[in-house]
Amino acid sequence: MAGAREILLGTARIRRPDMHHRKAVITAVLAAALTVLCIAIGSETSALPLVIGVTFTGILNLTGAFDVRVRAMAWTVPWLAGATLLGGLVSSWRWYELIIVACVGLAGGYAGALGTRGMLIGILAMVVYTVFAGVDATPAQAVQSALLMAAGSVLHLLVSTVPALIRSPRPLGQRTEHPESWVARLDPRRRVDDLFLHHAIRLAAALVVGSAIAEAVAWPHPYWIPMTIVWMSKPDAQGTVTRVVERILGTALGVAVTALLIDGISDSDIAIPIYVGIGVFLLLAFLFANYPIAVVGVTLMVLTLLSLPGRTVVDTLDSRMFATVVAGMITIAAAFILWRRAPEPR
Repeated sequence: MAGAREILLGTARIRRPDMHHRKAVITAVLAAALTVLCIAIGSETSALPLVIGVTFTGILNLTGAFDVRVRAMAWTVPWLAGATLLGGLVSSWRWYELIIVACVGLAGGYAGALGTRGMLIGILAMVVYTVFAGVDATPAQAVQSALLMAAGSVLHLLVSTVPALIRSPRPLGQRTEHPESWVARLDPRRRVDDLFLHHAIRLAAALVVGSAIAEAVAWPHPYWIPMTIVWMSKPDAQGTVTRVVERILGTALGVAVTALLIDGISDSDIAIPIYVGIGVFLLLAFLFANYPIAVVGVTLMVLTLLSLPGRTVVDTLDSRMFATVVAGMITIAAAFILWRRAPEPR
C-alpha cells in the first residue's frame, strides 16, 4: 500500500527545476508551422514524420552542454530515419515482422548500456519503428517517410545550432565531456547477469507478445500496443511499474483532452496545428518534470496528427485506451516473470 501511494503521489509531483519552457516553445512553434505547411500544400500525411522528427530530436536538445546536445541530435537523425525506413519496409510482413521487432527490442533495450543518451535514442528509435511498422506502406512510401523524418530532425538540429554558433562562435570539436568509446562502455556489460541485457530480453519478449496479440485479433491500430510497451519499459521492475501507472493515467487524460478539443471544440485547419503545438510543448516541457503530463502531450500530438488525413480518431479513442491497458499488463508481466536482479558493474 505504501508503495502504491508513493507512486500515485509521484504522478502529481512537478519537479520545476527539470522543466524546459523555452526549448519546448521553440520546438512547438516548429511543429505547428510544419503542420500548417503540410495542410496548406495538401500533403497532410507528411506532417506525421516531419513533426515526430522535429519533436524527438528536440528531446535530445533539452539537457547537457551545447556540444553534447549537438552530437546527440546528430546521432538521432540517422537512427530515427533508419527506424522509420525499416518499419515501413516490413509493415506488410505480418507474422514475419515478429522476428524483426524482437531484434529491434534487443538492440534498443541494450542501447541503455551506452549511457543515458544512448538509452533515450534507443527508445525514440523503437517508438518510431513500431509506429511505421504498424501502418501498411509500399517501399516508396517507406523511403518517403524516412526522408521526411530525417528532414524534420535536421531542421531542428539547424534551428537549435546555427543561431547559437552565430551569437557565440565555438568549435564543435571542443568537448565539455570526454565519454569512453562504445567498446569501452560496453566491455563491462559483457556478462550474462547484466542489467541491460536482461532489460533487452524482457523488452524483446514483451514486444513480440504485444505485436502477436495485435496481429492475431486484427487490432484496428496494431502499432499502439508495441509502441506503448516501448514507452513503458524500464530496466528495473519497480521503475517499470511506476512508468506503467504514469503512462495509463497520462494516456487516459490525453485521450479525454483530444476528444474535447477535436470533437467538442474544433477540428479546423487552424485549430489542428495549435493542438499539435500544445501537445509538443507539454511533452518537452514536462518530460523530466512530470511524466504523466508529458504523456498527455504526446498523446494529443499523435492523435491530432493521425486525424489530419481525414480519418476520425475520436471514434477509436476507447480502443486506444484499452490497448494502453493491455500493453501495461504485458509490460508488467515481462518485468516480473522474466525479472532477475543484476548487480551493477563497478
